[in-house]
Amino acid sequence: MRSISWHNDGMRLEILILTVFAVAGLDAGDKLHSAKDVLREVNTRLEREFISAEGLVLDYVGDIPNAGDVAELRPNAMGWWTPIENGSMFTGDWLPALMAEGSQRRALVERCVKGLIKMSEVSEVPGFIARGTGADGKSHYPCSSNDQTDPWFFGLLEYCRWPYADSALKAHAMERLLCVAKALEANGWGVPCDGAFKGENRGNLLARSMPFHGRTRLLYTLKSLHLLTGDTHWGSQYDSIKSGGIADIEAGGEIDSQYFKQCFGDGVWIYVSSAHMLARLIELEDDAMDKARMQKGLMHYAARVAHLMEHRKKYDNAKIRPFMYANWREGYDWRPQKTQKDAEAVAFSPKHEVLGDRKEHERKFMSVPLAAAAICALADRDKYRDAILATLRHYDYAIPNISEFFHAAIAAAAMIRQ
Repeated sequence: MRSISWHNDGMRLEILILTVFAVAGLDAGDKLHSAKDVLREVNTRLEREFISAEGLVLDYVGDIPNAGDVAELRPNAMGWWTPIENGSMFTGDWLPALMAEGSQRRALVERCVKGLIKMSEVSEVPGFIARGTGADGKSHYPCSSNDQTDPWFFGLLEYCRWPYADSALKAHAMERLLCVAKALEANGWGVPCDGAFKGENRGNLLARSMPFHGRTRLLYTLKSLHLLTGDTHWGSQYDSIKSGGIADIEAGGEIDSQYFKQCFGDGVWIYVSSAHMLARLIELEDDAMDKARMQKGLMHYAARVAHLMEHRKKYDNAKIRPFMYANWREGYDWRPQKTQKDAEAVAFSPKHEVLGDRKEHERKFMSVPLAAAAICALADRDKYRDAILATLRHYDYAIPNISEFFHAAIAAAAMIRQ
């Protein structure tokens, strides 16, 4: 590096930093952005713009379905592509990262916990977890999923461990957790539907075709229920499922890839909850050999997805593409749906000229790299430190239209966790 002539002592440090970063091809502002800075920035924007009236994370800011939309299954029976599609999933997975900021976030944490609890109370179907509620605060789409239910457990169980938890709210959360767990167990861990599809299931917490995705989460739930309640029933269930599924977890997603090819690719964002819950489960597991096998599985999965952090380089922070995805009312060929297959067919009929491609851009080049960063941070933050921090620092968090930048908060919280 060439020498610099100094004329103002007050500028020396700044000039030196800028020069070093210029030589390295880095941006100084990004380089000085710590994981704690990212955590605070992401959580603050989510609180300001992406939290629903019920206290759940919205997929994006847009028109909330009304009771009529829900009754007619518009745009589809799952509520896919609406702002309330993933309320239970996103909130449950993000909540521990919000709690990582400590008691200063107590008010928002409690608001989110109350929102999650409500999602178990809006239906008379035992074990049903709503994705979110319509504008009336009551209506909800009839099809939930394991991807909503497992993170619902996660968020509430982690809250019950939080040192700043309100005792009355914690007791309410535990009551709902046990009620839902007992109902799902009685249903063979099938995830029940409501409304027009009452009596049917949509997914199963055992997730036999995607065991790394599913069993990591169910085992975390069972272990947590056992430790929090002291009820040996949950311990026995845990031991039984672990003995038959530990090898699948150790495989780190290889079995899942036979059914879901994108588990090591663009589908990695749905695996953050699995990595998050598995990382916590490893801390809770008391058998040294099983702990090591679980850690091996998490490390294997992280190694297979770490390269996805590089996709950040294709992300457009300038936000050139307009966000048209909120046009969900006009964006799909709606028709009545009598089966879940009908609902899926309607859901996969996008009008690209109406919806645009900004959402896909953010998912592929923001959500996926940040999801990979979160998984790697949970698996081995020291091994992947440089790539994780480069990924966290790459994004202008004031830009994204979809809330999936919350994965940055999960990664950041893992980086600073004691």
